[in-house]
Amino acid sequence: MAIPDFQSIMRPLLDHLSDGDVLGTAETVDALASVFALSEEELNELLPSGTQTVFKNRIAWAKSYLKQAGLIEAPSRGKYRITSRGAEALATGEPINMKFLERYEEYQAFRNRSRQGGEETGNAAEEERTPEELIEIGFNRIKDELAADLVTRIKACPSDFF
Repeated sequence: MAIPDFQSIMRPLLDHLSDGDVLGTAETVDALASVFALSEEELNELLPSGTQTVFKNRIAWAKSYLKQAGLIEAPSRGKYRITSRGAEALATGEPINMKFLERYEEYQAFRNRSRQGGEETGNAAEEERTPEELIEIGFNRIKDELAADLVTRIKACPSDFF
């Protein structure tokens, strides 16, 4: 199975927290890796920056969005638990994703703050990626465009320039 996008992690994450206990990151990663039947290779796949695994990053973003909507809380660093609102969300049986989270005012306010200064694209493919992944993709796109531009400019120079 491929590494799920962060929205696909939201419901299983809430299920994992559904007993109301405060749980840490390591046990959450292990539990969700089992749910998604991820291979060792997938679990070790790093972001292009090489600073974090893709799966842990996506779990972190799922936690962040769920927290913004008030479905989970973080009583201390790296520790999470479901809220009563989160339990109610699970009970609906609906898919839990960004569209689902839009029903909560706190989440809407968070999204509006996030959108200020930027243009909303509405691209469904972009919504499957974490903000960190989108930044890295944008950086690589700019780097590639700059390299192509430099090659074009160098080719346009007269031979005596070199």
